[in-house]
Amino acid sequence: MSDCQLIMDPGSIYNEDNRYAQEFIALAKEAGVWLKPQLLPASEAEGTPNLPFDFESAPWMFELAREEGVTLVGSVWNEEGLRTLRACGVENIKFSFSQRKNLDLIHEACNEPAFKRVFVSGDLFDTPWVENPKIIRLYCPSVGGVPLYPQPFLVDMDGLFDTFDGLSDHSLGWSQTRQAMHRGARYVEFHARLEHKSATADALFARSPQSVLDFCRETDEPVEWPPDYLPLWRPRA
Repeated sequence: MSDCQLIMDPGSIYNEDNRYAQEFIALAKEAGVWLKPQLLPASEAEGTPNLPFDFESAPWMFELAREEGVTLVGSVWNEEGLRTLRACGVENIKFSFSQRKNLDLIHEACNEPAFKRVFVSGDLFDTPWVENPKIIRLYCPSVGGVPLYPQPFLVDMDGLFDTFDGLSDHSLGWSQTRQAMHRGARYVEFHARLEHKSATADALFARSPQSVLDFCRETDEPVEWPPDYLPLWRPRA
């Protein structure tokens, strides 16, 4: 469809069963997208909707992805996760919107030769961006510094990708992803789920496997906004 790289995020939809990682790897391979698992220890996941992919299972998953030719972007929250990704040979890491101000860890990631790309989700007004050629800025739509899940508006992208390298998409459907790809985004992150039932927050707006495959097989077509969606959100003062 374009030169934009799609990144599939399983989010918190593991249902506490790491075997689902195999299915996500197979889906990423078939769709031709990158995969972004999140390394979150159980102690930090307690009381949140996020379900961890444990550190002990990470080497197995990363090796399987490499065997299948799937590029990984490891999402990380702390030093342990950073060390695990480095030891497993992961070249791309991601700091979520909640970690956009974790400047010490972001600087450490940028200074690590093993990491080629350091993705950071942020906004225009409240993100202290680290200046480093490895940094890839993903715009994360938010209100009052809080991302919305799901996002109830579509973003006005006029000039957006003069400042950002891509988009972290939490909207319903594919309209916003498609628009970003045609408006100059180099990367778009989207959420996906498997066919099993999940009550976690991310599953409410995540794309189904068949939807992912259908979208990635589309031909290049004109982009139109859906008429029944809420008005555009302009991320500027």
